[in-house]
Amino acid sequence: MPDEPQRRYSEQDACILLGLARESIGHGLRHGRALAVEPGVYAPILRQPGACFVSLHRQRQLRGCIGTMEARLPLVVQVAESAYAAAFRDWRFPPLRAVELDDLSLDVHVLSPLSPLPFQGLGDLHARLRVGQDGLLLELGARQAVFLPVMWEQLPDPQRFVAALLRKGEMDAAADLGGLRASRFTVDAFTEGGRGA
Repeated sequence: MPDEPQRRYSEQDACILLGLARESIGHGLRHGRALAVEPGVYAPILRQPGACFVSLHRQRQLRGCIGTMEARLPLVVQVAESAYAAAFRDWRFPPLRAVELDDLSLDVHVLSPLSPLPFQGLGDLHARLRVGQDGLLLELGARQAVFLPVMWEQLPDPQRFVAALLRKGEMDAAADLGGLRASRFTVDAFTEGGRGA
């Protein structure tokens, strides 16, 4: 098993990010928009541009997940925006209702920069993946799909992991995967209650 990636964020940082995510969802219920965040009042690491995903769960079931692969906004702003979008703009789910808020749990996944992952055929790609550690972005023409590292919990075999990601991006039926591009990343993951990965 590969070494765990070194964490960049403190427990206090994690609490701040999770708190902002929840506050932004509550603000969205009351005002119909994400919480406006002033980055200047936060620690430098939280003010830097950051890519992240925010996942919502109810009764252990996914209730929304939205994020970005590109670090464009200050991390604290991106977390607030992604949390609001996960609650109210994930097309797979109806907008969150106030009655759901009490038993909602949140995860914040802060992404490292993408790193191109060259490979020769799918077998080589499977061999190069670090199980349990790598997130993976696959791109083929205009299609793309991403799995966060947490998906290894459901798909611990690299072959199944890649196959499921190809299906997600509707790339599995492509006659020629010769143009397939892969990039990997790691995450700092924070969950309400203190469980992190």
